[in-house]
Amino acid sequence: MRQEVALSQKVATNDPPRHVMSHVDAIYDGRRLVAMVAVSIALAGAGYAFIAKPVYRADILVQLERVQRDTSKDVYGDVSTMFDAKSDSTGEMEVLGSRLVVGQAVDKLKLVVNASPRYVPVIGEFIARYVRGVSNPWPGGYVWGQEKIDVSRFDVPPSLYGRPFEITISTLRTYELVYGDIRVHGIIGRDVHATTPWGPLDIQVNALEAQAGARFIVKRFSRVEVVGAVRSKLSITDKGKDADVIRASYDAADPVGAAAVLNAIADAYLKQDLQRKSEEIARSLNFLRQQLPELKSRVEASERTLNAYRAQHGTVSLGDEATTLLRRSVEAQRRRVDLEEKRRELLSRYTVEHPAVSSIDSQLRVADDEINRIAQETASLPPLEQNVLGLQRGLWR
Repeated sequence: MRQEVALSQKVATNDPPRHVMSHVDAIYDGRRLVAMVAVSIALAGAGYAFIAKPVYRADILVQLERVQRDTSKDVYGDVSTMFDAKSDSTGEMEVLGSRLVVGQAVDKLKLVVNASPRYVPVIGEFIARYVRGVSNPWPGGYVWGQEKIDVSRFDVPPSLYGRPFEITISTLRTYELVYGDIRVHGIIGRDVHATTPWGPLDIQVNALEAQAGARFIVKRFSRVEVVGAVRSKLSITDKGKDADVIRASYDAADPVGAAAVLNAIADAYLKQDLQRKSEEIARSLNFLRQQLPELKSRVEASERTLNAYRAQHGTVSLGDEATTLLRRSVEAQRRRVDLEEKRRELLSRYTVEHPAVSSIDSQLRVADDEINRIAQETASLPPLEQNVLGLQRGLWR
């Protein structure tokens, strides 16, 4: 009885998979339908790739200016180089992509206003890429040519931001702005003011290229929203520590518009960089004007004290060790003053937590350690040399 059961199970496992063969037969019988579906999908994909709006990228390169350091005379030269290269490029990248710089580009190009032709659905914008001149509008104001409009001003209440207003060309010199129950008639080149249930509305159309009956869609956006959108499409990278070059890229559907946005950002960056340097020079000059009288008085007082000391104790020559300590002390004090000045300059642009400021703080701590070491070594000198060294240091500092 057991042998019969085992044999029946073995025979069952050797049966061919009929369900698989049935699927194969079904596919073979419907091979024409399968081929038609595959071809349709391929054609649809190719058509979409052909009709879809392309995305263009504009690029610029910005070369950073670095202050050359004489590391042979700077015991902190290696430390400074280690921090400065990365900090400078990182800081300038943040400035280039900041809301301040991008906002100036947005204002210059009036990107808060977006006006575009009302293209024929699906194929209108595709056809417009290959058509020269304007087209004859279809019913509903749809176009498929090189229609253009320049809206220099479009102010609406904030509650209407992002809403699509329609501009219909009446004649070569007149137009009508429509949104719901709002209807405003305007003349090319003139500012038009109207009152809506949500507040005042102002629009000025400077120029247009379109046939009568053509329609445009115009929208007004908030400045904060537009600045954020531009920054999201802006990519900024550095070209490496030793290259001193940063790259900025901007993606947009309009190649001319992409280049214009990036050029405006570069112009705003260079303008603020020049303004910042001018302010730094002005601050430095004011600082010198304030410090020169004090420094002059300090030097004169140090000279009088040193001359009085020499008159009382005679001329004292410093030994080699004391001379070396004097030179190191003066250099360390000057270096610390330079670092403090650079820190004040950076704080006018960045916060205390910025890497560039942190690197200066690290160098200041190293400078303080060097000054403390020099003070300890000076304490081991004879009292007479200590006094003379202190007086001469006050004179040279």
